[in-house]
Amino acid sequence: MTSPAEIGNVGDLQVDQDMAFHKRMWTVQRLGWVVCTFVLAAAAVGLLGDGPMAERSAKAGDVLEVRYGRIERHRSPSKMSVWVSTDVADAGVVEVWLDRVFADRLRIDSVTPEPESVTTSATRVTYTFEVDEAQPRAHISYAVDHQGIGPQRGEVGIVGGRTVGFGQFVLP
Repeated sequence: MTSPAEIGNVGDLQVDQDMAFHKRMWTVQRLGWVVCTFVLAAAAVGLLGDGPMAERSAKAGDVLEVRYGRIERHRSPSKMSVWVSTDVADAGVVEVWLDRVFADRLRIDSVTPEPESVTTSATRVTYTFEVDEAQPRAHISYAVDHQGIGPQRGEVGIVGGRTVGFGQFVLP
C-alpha cells in the first residue's frame, strides 16, 4: 500500500509524516482564527447586536429624527424611536406615518404615547398624536418585532411635512 506519508525518525521513533497535509491544515487553522477574530470584533462593536455601532439615527433637519437598530433579530423585541419637532403640530396634534411595506414587515406591539387614532392606506400607516407644544420635541416609541429576514428599507414621515428613509438588516 502506497501512502504520501513519509517515515521519518524522531529520536529513536519512526513516525509517519505527511508534511503537505500538515501545512494545508495549518493554513486552514490560520484562516479559522482570522474568521473568529473578525466575528468577535464585529460582535464587540455592535454589528451583531447591542454595542456602540448597533444604533443608527436618521434626521430630516431639526424637524424629524428616527433612531433604530442597524441590525435586528427576527421575531425579537426591539424599539424604534421617533422625535418630532412640536413646531409642526397643528392645534397640538402631529400625524406621523410609517410606509406600509415596512409596517407590514413588523409586528407593532405598542406605541408610546398611545395614539389618538391610527389610519391605514395602501401606502402608509398614519398615527395621530396629541403633543405638548410647550416642549421642543415630542418623543414617540414603537415596540416592534421584525417579521421579515434580510435587508429592510423603511420611511417615516410627518403628514404634509418631512420624510426620513432608513435601512436595517434583520438576522434570522
